[in-house]
Amino acid sequence: MSELLLLPFEKVADAPKRLSRVGIPYLHLCPFHYHAIEVKKWPPKGSTVVVTSARSFEFHSHPSYWQDRRLFVVGKGTEAAATSLGIMTEYVGHVGGALTVSVASKMTDDVIYHLGGMDISAPLQKALNAVSHIRIPLYNRVRNDLFFTNQSSIKLSAIASPAAAEAIGNHNIFSRSPCVCIGETTMDAAQNVGLEVIGQAKLPRFSSLVEEAIIAYNRD
Repeated sequence: MSELLLLPFEKVADAPKRLSRVGIPYLHLCPFHYHAIEVKKWPPKGSTVVVTSARSFEFHSHPSYWQDRRLFVVGKGTEAAATSLGIMTEYVGHVGGALTVSVASKMTDDVIYHLGGMDISAPLQKALNAVSHIRIPLYNRVRNDLFFTNQSSIKLSAIASPAAAEAIGNHNIFSRSPCVCIGETTMDAAQNVGLEVIGQAKLPRFSSLVEEAIIAYNRD
């Protein structure tokens, strides 16, 4: 079997067309898919809310869910998701959820609501444990077993998220191949799980990631 380029991310866009033009065979496997969780309670109006992912807005996209609440969000992507709904945020943190929780706690004496995925990082959990809070998971991610069982010959992986980096790093075959990453955060995650990073996209975009993957794939 030919050596393949692994594309373990959801937004493939025009990647297949571009790769076919340069003759690079690829395997498109998204390691995770997401589903909404039934929400039985919601932060009341006037409450302080920390939102740690753009999918929180994607799964609950009606502006009435978010209006009249103090929103502290994590990352440019989450801020952009809120802005797309016409929602104003009070604070945007670019270091991580833990620091955002700390900032929010200094600006209110009331309980802090955390909205995000079912799984959260250890630093964020520690920050939440230090304050009065209520967690409301909005979505969950489920492992795609195809990603973990496919035995194709992978020459290179193009990684677009820390979650994908972790999944590949924990795979007994995919982890043997080098990778290119979409940005510094993803690159750090890849290196932390022992992956060999041989390139980084010039811009934090999927199109730029594919460009870097093509260069790296043809380098040898």
